[in-house]
Amino acid sequence: MKPCKHLSALILVIVAILVLQLVLGVCNMASGYPDWTKAVTLIGQDSDGNLVIVRVDADGQLTIPLKGENPDGDLANVAVDADGQLYAIMRGASGVDLTVDINGWLGAVVKGMDSSSNIVNVAVDDTGQMIMVPRGQSGNYMAIDAEGFMTAVLKGLYGDELRTIGLDDDGRISGYLVDDIDLWGQILRVGNAEQAARLGSPVTWDRRGQTQLVLDFSEGLQGVRQTTSGAGASVSLSPEWTQRGGYSAKLVGGSDASLYASIQSYVGIPPTGRWGGMISWSAEATPAYLETRLGGIVDHQAYHGYIRYDFANTKLQYRDSSYNWQDIAVKDLEPNEFIFHKMKIVIDVDSATYVRVLLNNTQYDLTAALLTSAAPTIGDYMYFQTLCFSNSGDNDVVYVDSMILKVLEP
Repeated sequence: MKPCKHLSALILVIVAILVLQLVLGVCNMASGYPDWTKAVTLIGQDSDGNLVIVRVDADGQLTIPLKGENPDGDLANVAVDADGQLYAIMRGASGVDLTVDINGWLGAVVKGMDSSSNIVNVAVDDTGQMIMVPRGQSGNYMAIDAEGFMTAVLKGLYGDELRTIGLDDDGRISGYLVDDIDLWGQILRVGNAEQAARLGSPVTWDRRGQTQLVLDFSEGLQGVRQTTSGAGASVSLSPEWTQRGGYSAKLVGGSDASLYASIQSYVGIPPTGRWGGMISWSAEATPAYLETRLGGIVDHQAYHGYIRYDFANTKLQYRDSSYNWQDIAVKDLEPNEFIFHKMKIVIDVDSATYVRVLLNNTQYDLTAALLTSAAPTIGDYMYFQTLCFSNSGDNDVVYVDSMILKVLEP
Protein backbone atom coordinates (compact mmCIF):
# COMPACT_ATOMS: atom_id res chain seq x y z
CA MET A 1 0.00 0.00 0.00
CA LYS A 2 2.91 2.35 0.51
CA PRO A 3 3.87 2.40 -3.14
CA CYS A 4 0.35 3.37 -4.10
CA LYS A 5 0.38 6.24 -1.69
CA HIS A 6 3.62 7.57 -3.12
CA LEU A 7 2.27 7.31 -6.67
CA SER A 8 -0.87 9.16 -5.71
CA ALA A 9 1.16 11.96 -4.18
CA LEU A 10 3.30 12.22 -7.33
CA ILE A 11 0.23 12.41 -9.55
CA LEU A 12 -1.21 15.19 -7.42
CA VAL A 13 2.03 17.17 -7.74
CA ILE A 14 2.05 16.73 -11.51
CA VAL A 15 -1.60 17.80 -11.78
CA ALA A 16 -0.87 20.86 -9.66
CA ILE A 17 2.01 21.84 -11.91
CA LEU A 18 -0.14 21.42 -15.07
CA VAL A 19 -2.92 23.53 -13.58
CA LEU A 20 -0.45 26.23 -12.65
CA GLN A 21 1.04 26.25 -16.18
CA LEU A 22 -2.44 26.39 -17.66
CA VAL A 23 -3.39 29.32 -15.50
CA LEU A 24 -0.18 31.18 -16.32
CA GLY A 25 -0.61 30.47 -20.02
CA VAL A 26 -4.15 31.86 -20.10
CA CYS A 27 -3.03 35.06 -18.39
CA ASN A 28 -0.25 35.62 -20.95
CA MET A 29 -2.65 35.21 -23.87
CA ALA A 30 -5.04 37.70 -22.30
CA SER A 31 -2.46 40.49 -21.83
CA GLY A 32 -0.06 39.95 -24.78
CA TYR A 33 -0.19 40.23 -28.59
CA PRO A 34 0.04 37.60 -31.31
CA ASP A 35 3.64 36.65 -31.98
CA TRP A 36 3.29 37.74 -35.66
CA THR A 37 2.84 41.41 -34.67
CA LYS A 38 5.14 44.02 -33.18
CA ALA A 39 3.69 46.42 -30.67
CA VAL A 40 5.61 49.48 -29.50
CA THR A 41 4.81 51.72 -26.58
CA LEU A 42 6.30 55.23 -26.99
CA ILE A 43 7.39 56.78 -23.73
CA GLY A 44 8.40 60.39 -23.35
CA GLN A 45 9.66 62.51 -20.50
CA ASP A 46 7.47 65.36 -19.28
CA SER A 47 8.72 68.72 -17.98
CA ASP A 48 9.04 67.28 -14.47
CA GLY A 49 11.23 64.44 -15.61
CA ASN A 50 8.53 61.78 -15.34
CA LEU A 51 8.22 59.07 -17.99
CA VAL A 52 4.76 59.09 -19.59
CA ILE A 53 3.19 57.10 -22.41
CA VAL A 54 2.74 58.97 -25.69
CA ARG A 55 -0.92 58.64 -26.75
CA VAL A 56 -2.50 58.16 -30.18
CA ASP A 57 -6.07 58.93 -31.21
CA ALA A 58 -8.81 56.45 -32.08
CA ASP A 59 -7.44 56.14 -35.63
CA GLY A 60 -3.96 55.43 -34.35
CA GLN A 61 -2.62 58.84 -35.44
CA LEU A 62 0.01 60.55 -33.36
CA THR A 63 -1.02 64.10 -32.43
CA ILE A 64 1.70 66.62 -31.49
CA PRO A 65 0.90 70.23 -30.51
CA LEU A 66 3.75 72.45 -31.85
CA LYS A 67 4.85 75.14 -29.45
CA GLY A 68 6.90 78.26 -29.92
CA GLU A 69 8.39 80.81 -27.61
CA ASN A 70 6.53 84.12 -27.62
CA PRO A 71 8.21 87.52 -27.02
CA ASP A 72 7.66 87.09 -23.25
CA GLY A 73 9.60 83.85 -23.24
CA ASP A 74 6.49 81.69 -22.60
CA LEU A 75 5.65 78.62 -24.64
CA ALA A 76 2.49 78.92 -26.73
CA ASN A 77 0.80 76.54 -29.17
CA VAL A 78 1.44 77.12 -32.88
CA ALA A 79 -1.97 77.60 -34.54
CA VAL A 80 -3.30 75.87 -37.65
CA ASP A 81 -6.40 76.71 -39.65
CA ALA A 82 -9.54 74.60 -40.18
CA ASP A 83 -7.74 72.56 -42.86
CA GLY A 84 -4.81 71.85 -40.58
CA GLN A 85 -2.49 74.20 -42.48
CA LEU A 86 0.13 76.04 -40.49
CA TYR A 87 -0.12 79.82 -40.80
CA ALA A 88 2.32 82.49 -39.67
CA ILE A 89 2.41 86.26 -39.39
CA MET A 90 5.89 87.44 -40.33
CA ARG A 91 7.22 90.52 -38.64
CA GLY A 92 10.34 92.58 -39.22
CA ALA A 93 12.93 93.62 -36.67
CA SER A 94 11.11 96.94 -36.27
CA GLY A 95 8.04 95.07 -35.00
CA VAL A 96 5.92 95.87 -38.06
CA ASP A 97 4.03 93.00 -39.66
CA LEU A 98 5.03 92.04 -43.23
CA THR A 99 2.07 92.23 -45.64
CA VAL A 100 0.91 89.50 -48.00
CA ASP A 101 -1.45 90.22 -50.89
CA ILE A 102 -4.58 88.26 -51.86
CA ASN A 103 -2.47 85.86 -53.94
CA GLY A 104 -0.22 85.08 -51.01
CA TRP A 105 2.71 87.15 -52.31
CA LEU A 106 4.89 88.79 -49.70
CA GLY A 107 4.98 92.54 -50.26
CA ALA A 108 8.13 94.55 -49.58
CA VAL A 109 8.93 98.21 -49.88
CA VAL A 110 12.46 98.68 -51.19
CA LYS A 111 14.12 101.81 -49.91
CA GLY A 112 17.29 103.60 -50.90
CA MET A 113 19.35 106.54 -49.71
CA ASP A 114 19.26 109.73 -51.73
CA SER A 115 22.12 112.21 -52.18
CA SER A 116 21.12 113.95 -48.93
CA SER A 117 21.28 110.67 -46.95
CA ASN A 118 17.48 110.51 -46.73
CA ILE A 119 15.75 107.12 -46.94
CA VAL A 120 13.26 107.12 -49.82
CA ASN A 121 11.10 104.46 -51.47
CA VAL A 122 12.33 102.81 -54.69
CA ALA A 123 9.60 103.22 -57.33
CA VAL A 124 8.11 100.54 -59.60
CA ASP A 125 5.85 100.98 -62.63
CA ASP A 126 2.31 99.65 -63.18
CA THR A 127 3.62 96.18 -64.04
CA GLY A 128 5.78 96.00 -60.91
CA GLN A 129 9.06 96.61 -62.71
CA MET A 130 11.63 98.59 -60.79
CA ILE A 131 12.45 101.99 -62.24
CA MET A 132 16.09 103.09 -62.03
CA VAL A 133 17.59 106.35 -63.21
CA PRO A 134 21.40 105.86 -63.06
CA ARG A 135 23.45 108.96 -62.47
CA GLY A 136 27.19 109.47 -62.47
CA GLN A 137 29.33 111.05 -59.80
CA SER A 138 29.17 114.36 -61.66
CA GLY A 139 25.40 114.39 -61.21
CA ASN A 140 24.67 113.83 -64.91
CA TYR A 141 22.14 111.16 -65.86
CA MET A 142 23.28 108.11 -67.84
CA ALA A 143 21.57 107.80 -71.22
CA ILE A 144 19.44 104.75 -72.12
CA ASP A 145 18.44 104.16 -75.75
CA ALA A 146 15.03 103.03 -77.05
CA GLU A 147 15.98 99.34 -76.69
CA GLY A 148 17.08 99.77 -73.07
CA PHE A 149 20.82 99.71 -73.71
CA MET A 150 22.93 101.97 -71.52
CA THR A 151 25.11 104.40 -73.44
CA ALA A 152 28.54 105.14 -72.04
CA VAL A 153 31.19 107.58 -73.18
CA LEU A 154 34.60 106.08 -72.44
CA LYS A 155 37.31 108.54 -71.53
CA GLY A 156 41.02 108.19 -71.00
CA LEU A 157 43.50 110.37 -69.19
CA TYR A 158 45.78 112.33 -71.52
CA GLY A 159 48.21 114.13 -69.27
CA ASP A 160 45.89 115.93 -66.85
CA GLU A 161 43.01 116.03 -69.33
CA LEU A 162 40.18 113.53 -69.93
CA ARG A 163 39.62 112.70 -73.59
CA THR A 164 36.86 110.64 -75.19
CA ILE A 165 37.86 107.25 -76.65
CA GLY A 166 36.80 107.11 -80.30
CA LEU A 167 34.95 104.38 -82.23
CA ASP A 168 34.79 103.61 -85.93
CA ASP A 169 31.57 103.32 -87.99
CA ASP A 170 31.05 99.76 -86.73
CA GLY A 171 31.41 100.75 -83.07
CA ARG A 172 34.91 99.33 -82.66
CA ILE A 173 37.53 101.04 -80.49
CA SER A 174 40.54 102.26 -82.42
CA GLY A 175 43.82 101.53 -80.66
CA TYR A 176 47.39 102.53 -81.35
CA LEU A 177 50.74 101.27 -80.18
CA VAL A 178 52.35 104.30 -78.58
CA ASP A 179 56.04 104.88 -77.97
CA ASP A 180 57.08 107.50 -75.44
CA ILE A 181 58.45 110.31 -77.61
CA ASP A 182 60.61 110.72 -80.69
CA LEU A 183 63.72 112.92 -81.08
CA TRP A 184 61.46 115.94 -81.53
CA GLY A 185 59.49 115.32 -78.35
CA GLN A 186 56.38 114.12 -80.22
CA ILE A 187 54.32 111.12 -79.03
CA LEU A 188 54.44 108.40 -81.69
CA ARG A 189 51.20 106.64 -82.59
CA VAL A 190 51.74 103.45 -84.56
CA GLY A 191 48.86 101.10 -85.45
CA ASN A 192 49.26 97.40 -86.22
CA ALA A 193 49.11 97.93 -89.99
CA GLU A 194 51.65 100.75 -89.83
CA GLN A 195 53.91 98.65 -87.64
CA ALA A 196 53.75 95.79 -90.16
CA ALA A 197 54.59 98.18 -93.00
CA ARG A 198 57.57 99.58 -91.10
CA LEU A 199 58.86 96.07 -90.57
CA GLY A 200 58.95 95.57 -94.34
CA SER A 201 55.53 94.46 -95.57
CA PRO A 202 54.54 95.72 -99.05
CA VAL A 203 50.88 95.77 -97.90
CA THR A 204 50.80 99.54 -97.50
CA TRP A 205 48.29 100.81 -100.05
CA ASP A 206 44.97 99.02 -99.47
CA ARG A 207 45.13 96.99 -96.25
CA ARG A 208 41.60 95.54 -96.31
CA GLY A 209 41.24 91.77 -96.26
CA GLN A 210 43.53 89.11 -94.82
CA THR A 211 46.80 88.59 -96.64
CA GLN A 212 47.32 85.06 -97.96
CA LEU A 213 50.31 85.47 -100.25
CA VAL A 214 52.97 88.16 -100.84
CA LEU A 215 55.41 87.90 -103.77
CA ASP A 216 58.08 90.62 -103.93
CA PHE A 217 60.53 88.46 -105.94
CA SER A 218 63.31 89.06 -103.41
CA GLU A 219 64.00 85.32 -103.50
CA GLY A 220 63.51 84.80 -107.21
CA LEU A 221 60.68 83.71 -109.46
CA GLN A 222 60.09 80.42 -107.70
CA GLY A 223 56.44 79.82 -106.95
CA VAL A 224 55.08 81.53 -110.08
CA ARG A 225 54.18 80.00 -113.40
CA GLN A 226 55.74 81.81 -116.38
CA THR A 227 54.06 81.81 -119.80
CA THR A 228 54.81 83.81 -122.96
CA SER A 229 53.56 84.18 -126.52
CA GLY A 230 55.23 85.84 -129.48
CA ALA A 231 58.73 86.60 -130.69
CA GLY A 232 60.99 88.13 -128.04
CA ALA A 233 58.57 87.49 -125.20
CA SER A 234 60.20 86.70 -121.85
CA VAL A 235 59.90 86.68 -118.07
CA SER A 236 62.98 87.42 -115.99
CA LEU A 237 64.14 88.58 -112.58
CA SER A 238 65.37 92.16 -112.83
CA PRO A 239 67.14 94.53 -110.41
CA GLU A 240 66.75 97.44 -112.83
CA TRP A 241 63.57 98.98 -111.41
CA THR A 242 62.12 97.94 -108.08
CA GLN A 243 60.55 99.30 -104.88
CA ARG A 244 60.93 96.40 -102.45
CA GLY A 245 63.01 93.28 -102.17
CA GLY A 246 65.67 94.41 -104.65
CA TYR A 247 64.06 92.70 -107.66
CA SER A 248 61.05 92.92 -109.93
CA ALA A 249 59.54 90.45 -112.36
CA LYS A 250 60.28 91.88 -115.81
CA LEU A 251 57.55 90.98 -118.33
CA VAL A 252 58.45 91.48 -122.01
CA GLY A 253 55.49 90.99 -124.35
CA GLY A 254 55.87 89.22 -127.67
CA SER A 255 55.97 91.14 -130.94
CA ASP A 256 53.53 88.74 -132.64
CA ALA A 257 51.18 85.83 -131.95
CA SER A 258 49.32 86.55 -128.69
CA LEU A 259 51.79 89.34 -127.78
CA TYR A 260 52.07 88.65 -124.02
CA ALA A 261 54.28 87.64 -121.11
CA SER A 262 52.65 86.40 -117.89
CA ILE A 263 53.31 85.32 -114.31
CA GLN A 264 50.72 83.39 -112.35
CA SER A 265 50.47 82.12 -108.76
CA TYR A 266 48.19 79.34 -107.46
CA VAL A 267 46.92 78.46 -103.96
CA GLY A 268 44.26 76.20 -102.47
CA ILE A 269 40.67 77.39 -102.10
CA PRO A 270 40.19 79.45 -98.91
CA PRO A 271 37.04 79.11 -96.76
CA THR A 272 35.84 82.57 -97.80
CA GLY A 273 34.46 83.62 -101.17
CA ARG A 274 35.66 87.26 -101.27
CA TRP A 275 39.11 87.43 -102.85
CA GLY A 276 41.41 90.32 -103.70
CA GLY A 277 44.45 90.60 -105.97
CA MET A 278 46.80 93.62 -105.86
CA ILE A 279 49.92 94.50 -107.87
CA SER A 280 52.55 97.23 -107.86
CA TRP A 281 53.90 97.90 -111.36
CA SER A 282 55.64 100.28 -113.74
CA ALA A 283 55.73 100.35 -117.53
CA GLU A 284 58.58 101.03 -119.95
CA ALA A 285 57.39 103.13 -122.92
CA THR A 286 53.74 102.34 -123.74
CA PRO A 287 52.55 98.71 -123.80
CA ALA A 288 49.16 97.89 -125.25
CA TYR A 289 47.60 96.56 -122.03
CA LEU A 290 48.44 95.62 -118.46
CA GLU A 291 45.98 92.94 -117.31
CA THR A 292 45.27 91.12 -114.02
CA ARG A 293 43.11 88.04 -113.65
CA LEU A 294 41.73 86.66 -110.40
CA GLY A 295 39.63 83.52 -110.09
CA GLY A 296 39.55 79.81 -109.47
CA ILE A 297 37.66 76.54 -109.58
CA VAL A 298 35.19 75.91 -106.76
CA ASP A 299 33.20 72.65 -106.74
CA HIS A 300 33.79 72.15 -110.47
CA GLN A 301 32.62 75.65 -111.32
CA ALA A 302 35.06 78.20 -112.78
CA TYR A 303 35.01 81.89 -111.80
CA HIS A 304 37.15 84.53 -113.55
CA GLY A 305 37.47 88.28 -112.99
CA TYR A 306 39.56 90.27 -115.52
CA ILE A 307 40.59 93.94 -115.40
CA ARG A 308 43.08 95.81 -117.58
CA TYR A 309 44.57 99.21 -118.21
CA ASP A 310 44.38 100.36 -121.85
CA PHE A 311 47.45 102.58 -122.32
CA ALA A 312 46.46 104.03 -125.70
CA ASN A 313 43.02 105.17 -124.50
CA THR A 314 43.97 105.70 -120.78
CA LYS A 315 41.00 103.54 -119.74
CA LEU A 316 40.43 101.13 -116.88
CA GLN A 317 38.23 98.25 -118.09
CA TYR A 318 36.71 94.96 -116.95
CA ARG A 319 35.61 91.90 -118.92
CA ASP A 320 31.91 91.03 -118.66
CA SER A 321 30.23 87.62 -118.67
CA SER A 322 29.92 87.81 -122.47
CA TYR A 323 33.72 88.16 -122.88
CA ASN A 324 33.46 91.83 -123.87
CA TRP A 325 35.59 94.61 -122.40
CA GLN A 326 33.61 97.34 -120.67
CA ASP A 327 34.88 100.75 -119.55
CA ILE A 328 35.11 101.50 -115.83
CA ALA A 329 36.78 104.92 -115.97
CA VAL A 330 39.23 107.12 -117.84
CA LYS A 331 42.44 107.43 -115.81
CA ASP A 332 45.54 109.07 -117.29
CA LEU A 333 48.70 107.42 -115.95
CA GLU A 334 52.33 108.20 -116.72
CA PRO A 335 53.94 105.08 -118.24
CA ASN A 336 57.52 105.25 -117.03
CA GLU A 337 59.71 102.53 -115.58
CA PHE A 338 60.59 104.50 -112.45
CA ILE A 339 56.94 105.38 -111.58
CA PHE A 340 55.22 102.49 -109.80
CA HIS A 341 51.43 102.37 -109.81
CA LYS A 342 48.96 100.27 -107.80
CA MET A 343 46.02 98.27 -109.11
CA LYS A 344 43.63 95.89 -107.33
CA ILE A 345 40.64 93.70 -108.17
CA VAL A 346 38.13 92.25 -105.66
CA ILE A 347 35.62 89.54 -106.59
CA ASP A 348 32.97 87.47 -104.79
CA VAL A 349 32.77 83.88 -106.05
CA ASP A 350 29.83 83.12 -103.75
CA SER A 351 27.65 85.57 -105.70
CA ALA A 352 29.71 85.29 -108.94
CA THR A 353 30.16 89.07 -109.17
CA TYR A 354 32.83 91.75 -109.16
CA VAL A 355 33.01 93.84 -105.97
CA ARG A 356 35.39 96.75 -106.66
CA VAL A 357 38.44 97.86 -108.59
CA LEU A 358 41.14 100.25 -107.35
CA LEU A 359 43.71 102.19 -109.36
CA ASN A 360 46.09 104.45 -107.45
CA ASN A 361 43.97 107.06 -105.62
CA THR A 362 40.54 105.98 -106.91
CA GLN A 363 38.17 103.17 -105.94
CA TYR A 364 35.40 102.05 -108.26
CA ASP A 365 32.47 100.02 -106.93
CA LEU A 366 31.68 97.39 -109.50
CA THR A 367 28.65 95.13 -109.45
CA ALA A 368 28.77 92.97 -112.54
CA ALA A 369 28.69 89.25 -113.32
CA LEU A 370 31.93 87.31 -113.41
CA LEU A 371 32.96 85.07 -116.24
CA THR A 372 31.82 81.59 -115.23
CA SER A 373 31.93 78.17 -116.81
CA ALA A 374 31.57 74.54 -115.85
CA ALA A 375 34.83 72.69 -115.30
CA PRO A 376 33.81 69.14 -114.32
CA THR A 377 37.25 67.54 -114.78
CA ILE A 378 39.36 70.10 -112.89
CA GLY A 379 39.97 70.13 -109.13
CA ASP A 380 39.61 73.18 -106.89
CA TYR A 381 42.25 75.92 -106.88
CA MET A 382 42.63 79.72 -106.74
CA TYR A 383 44.87 81.80 -109.01
CA PHE A 384 46.15 85.36 -109.50
CA GLN A 385 47.77 86.36 -112.82
CA THR A 386 49.47 89.45 -114.28
CA LEU A 387 50.02 89.89 -118.04
CA CYS A 388 51.87 92.44 -120.18
CA PHE A 389 50.48 92.76 -123.75
CA SER A 390 52.77 94.39 -126.32
CA ASN A 391 51.81 96.36 -129.37
CA SER A 392 52.26 94.35 -132.53
CA GLY A 393 55.85 94.52 -133.73
CA ASP A 394 57.17 95.69 -130.33
CA ASN A 395 58.51 94.05 -127.20
CA ASP A 396 56.97 96.31 -124.57
CA VAL A 397 57.94 95.94 -120.91
CA VAL A 398 56.15 95.98 -117.54
CA TYR A 399 57.98 95.64 -114.22
CA VAL A 400 55.92 93.91 -111.49
CA ASP A 401 57.38 94.77 -108.08
CA SER A 402 54.86 92.78 -105.98
CA MET A 403 51.78 90.58 -106.23
CA ILE A 404 49.56 90.26 -103.15
CA LEU A 405 46.67 87.84 -102.76
CA LYS A 406 43.97 88.49 -100.14
CA VAL A 407 40.82 86.85 -98.75
CA LEU A 408 38.02 87.93 -96.39
CA GLU A 409 37.66 91.17 -98.32
CA PRO A 410 34.88 93.41 -96.95
